[in-house]
Amino acid sequence: MTDHLAAIQSLKSRDYWQKYCVCEDWYEADFDYVVKQILQQNASQRRKQWECATIFLNLAHHGMFSGDKVGAAFGAGREKLLYIIAPLTQAFHATDLYTMQTVWKTANIKRFNTPEEFVKAAAPAGSNTDNMKVHDMDMRDLSYFADDSLDFCYSACAFEHIGDRDDFIQHLKEVRRVLKPGGIYSMTTEFLFGDATKTLPHNYKFDLEYLRELFIESGLDTAAEFDGHCDSSFANWPKPPVDSFMAKGLSNRFPTPFLYLEGIPYTTCNFLLSPQQGDQPLTFAAPGMTRSINLMTNRSNQLIKSTFNTWQLLDPYNRLRREVKNYLADHQEYLIEAGFALNIEENLVNGFLVFTDYIHLSDFPAKFKVQYDISGYAGNITWQVFEKEAMRAEGRQPILKQTTKSHQHQSFTLAFQPKADRVYALSAQLVANPKNAQININNLLVWLKAKVE
Repeated sequence: MTDHLAAIQSLKSRDYWQKYCVCEDWYEADFDYVVKQILQQNASQRRKQWECATIFLNLAHHGMFSGDKVGAAFGAGREKLLYIIAPLTQAFHATDLYTMQTVWKTANIKRFNTPEEFVKAAAPAGSNTDNMKVHDMDMRDLSYFADDSLDFCYSACAFEHIGDRDDFIQHLKEVRRVLKPGGIYSMTTEFLFGDATKTLPHNYKFDLEYLRELFIESGLDTAAEFDGHCDSSFANWPKPPVDSFMAKGLSNRFPTPFLYLEGIPYTTCNFLLSPQQGDQPLTFAAPGMTRSINLMTNRSNQLIKSTFNTWQLLDPYNRLRREVKNYLADHQEYLIEAGFALNIEENLVNGFLVFTDYIHLSDFPAKFKVQYDISGYAGNITWQVFEKEAMRAEGRQPILKQTTKSHQHQSFTLAFQPKADRVYALSAQLVANPKNAQININNLLVWLKAKVE
């Protein structure tokens, strides 16, 4: 590893990685070296790989792998970085809420007796975990660690899941307390372009100013500059809302660091934090940020045009699946999969037939088109177009309603005028109680199209 660290230093492209994730990062020499030689992965342009690589680079460039440092990872699960970093330290602590109840399969200890058994069982062959301790620990309560006891710590997109503003402040103040003078915290989290922070319960997505305020209030300094530049290459496009469509498995065909949820583009960012040294915490410049926000906004609007200018077949059951899926879709590979199975019979018993995903359509006139063939049910079906604010779990309002008979081979359209700052979904409910009915869905198709001039 000594040779690897020397190579990384010789290839160093920047003093610190405090920025958001863009595709051109994979072409930086030290980043490429960490991905291929340290993580031993092929370049993927996926956010999790970026998080691990930039955290490693921040720690390496600041001398944290000299073998005499004490470090900790928060919300660490069993991520690969644990097993790489632990042998490079004097002592290392992996922490998370390791329980059998969590929805995160990276922290669900299942058959293991202790968190330590769970984490160390996933260590790659030949890994040295002798100096690793594993703790069931809340990120908001680091009381296990004494004041000024850690040389470094890190977290990889765990911060946004710990609660609300007060919880973020509590965690950051705890980090300030446990870090030694000159210690560093490399923290990745969700980053929005041109939109105010979205306060989704336990899954916040942050704008730059909100994060700046958190750091100042917590007494943490940042590196002097947040790199806000984004190349206008084709790779830096938000991913289409493919999880809304009927054709599954499309997500992996779009290896882009920019995600797109209900009309809002976002990605991952990394901040390099340290205990405040002066009377006032440092603030950071963000060169290139205004241009990048405009670029992402324009590309999001172009994405609507290119996607919905023709009829798109939607998944009619999207919102009938477990609710948490919708706002943790970008983390789905780390969630316990069994919880997301759709039980059609259960939803029908409760009267639900259709609930598509919410989709942003700007202000382009739009239409839902429906075809269905249902037998075994003699009542009416109420169809509604719902409207709500993007990335909010509540507050939906119906803007259009239509009732149809359950006769076989029905086909109709619902036209509506979207608002630029709202998102839209189509739902259907069985009016009569179908509890004892033997309902057969022989065919059910929902399309969406927007008239783009």
